Amino acid sequence: MLASAREVGVSGHFRHLGLVPYEDVFGLNAASDALINPSLFEGWSTTVEEAKALGTRMLLSDISLHREQAPNATFFPVDDAVALASAMVTMSQGPARTHEKAEKLRADHAARRQMYADALLGAFQRAAAVR
Repeated sequence: MLASAREVGVSGHFRHLGLVPYEDVFGLNAASDALINPSLFEGWSTTVEEAKALGTRMLLSDISLHREQAPNATFFPVDDAVALASAMVTMSQGPARTHEKAEKLRADHAARRQMYADALLGAFQRAAAVR
């Protein structure tokens, strides 16, 4: 990927981080303007869930799982780099993402995690009641 970026003259816009320790992912995601996931296929994506938990905007390839997992994301056709670039430009020209303080992000994340846990428990309880 970096070789391709050099070939087209945009390598100054990329920084290869290598393997990122998981404990650093939270801060990187929280400080990002958007998550870009150009996957051709995907299992349920942890990166998408983390972005959702932090309120990070998302540019996702238009595959059915991404639409199911994050229906409010911005989607681009899988094989259309121009559409992705256009979506990136459009997003960059919109309102800037408000970067919350780490303490608020952690509190919001904990609240959302509890909400999801409560919803899952409720689903299990309803399924058990039907049995």
